[in-house]
Amino acid sequence: MCHVSRLNVLQLAPGGHLGRFCVFTEDAFRALNNTFGTNKAECTQKNGYHINRHVMNCADISRIINSDQVQSKLRSQRTSVRAHDKTKKNPLKNKAMMLRMNPFAKKRAELIAKREADRHAGRAKALKAKRSKAGRASKAARTKRDQGL
Repeated sequence: MCHVSRLNVLQLAPGGHLGRFCVFTEDAFRALNNTFGTNKAECTQKNGYHINRHVMNCADISRIINSDQVQSKLRSQRTSVRAHDKTKKNPLKNKAMMLRMNPFAKKRAELIAKREADRHAGRAKALKAKRSKAGRASKAARTKRDQGL
């Protein structure tokens, strides 16, 4: 039990959780009007105290947002123009994306291809030299020398 003139938030909502079962008498409600006032009348016990006014008169947010007055002030509805592709392309697998991110990638690929071609040509030349008559003769001479040691 609590007297109306000594109401306490900790008693009405302990821990900030609303839901405490409260029973008020008719005289208690009249006393509340004298203590805190109403929207139309000021309070008599507290000097200069006004009860807070509601910020919103209509709490139906979807109705407010979809109203013609609000929609006319918002920017026009966008059409279905895509700003970019739906999925991100992997530049390591997609050459167009790699060239967009790294313009040097094309020159780098050309240099790598040239180096590979030179390597293949050098390897073919070395194999041809090994398989020639002079190559076989030098191999036989090395084998003979190694076995002699």
